[in-house]
Amino acid sequence: MWGLGIGLPVALSLSWGLASQIFEVTAMAQLQLILLGGVLLAVTVMALTACWLPARRAMHVDPMAALHRE
Repeated sequence: MWGLGIGLPVALSLSWGLASQIFEVTAMAQLQLILLGGVLLAVTVMALTACWLPARRAMHVDPMAALHRE
């Protein structure tokens, strides 16, 4: 979440900075925001899934049996 919180504003500011250097990119500005939002959503869903699946599997293990194996 920290990476998303820091990366999104940095990506937006860099893209707007580059857009000021290149002419005729204003028509793509709204599409760019939609694209960044979609990527943000996809990365968030993948990260939450990557955390949730192992945690769900670990909930079915007896804690004493796991500690005994260690």
